[in-house]
Amino acid sequence: MIYFTSDMHFGHKNIIEYCDRPFEDLTDMHTKLISNWNTIVKKDDIVFHLGDFCFNNEPEIYESKLNGRIMHIKGNHDEVKWYLIYTRINTYGLNIWMQHEPVERQEEISPDIHLILCGHVHKMWTTKIINCPDESKKISMINVGVDVHRYKPISIKEVVKIYNTIK
Repeated sequence: MIYFTSDMHFGHKNIIEYCDRPFEDLTDMHTKLISNWNTIVKKDDIVFHLGDFCFNNEPEIYESKLNGRIMHIKGNHDEVKWYLIYTRINTYGLNIWMQHEPVERQEEISPDIHLILCGHVHKMWTTKIINCPDESKKISMINVGVDVHRYKPISIKEVVKIYNTIK
């Protein structure tokens, strides 16, 4: 199975207050985020993490506790050397573009994209529609951040379901 998530912010104590996360402290946040992840993600699953994985630049501390194979896309708080800036996949008949920050204008990406996945905005919004410059096409955008998805990664099946309700 393929999963998507963003903005775990492991090691970032202040994110609890900034985003009004329901955790007592950093240890509680780590414990629950790891448990939530491992409850649904299995060993051979793929997880695209769309940025801001950890704040202390020691991702292996957290990765060693998480199921699945993690594909990292760089966020604005990630300073590690192994990441993608963006990527795209084709699955379920959709061309899906992934990057950390939302796309502001459709011309920033390939014209054959159906769906954009991003993070960065925490609780600001869950879905958005981007109009193409000639208004002949609209592209759906989904925020896959943990703050709007019960602090868990979401599956490709959930992404397709959301896409079908907003397109």
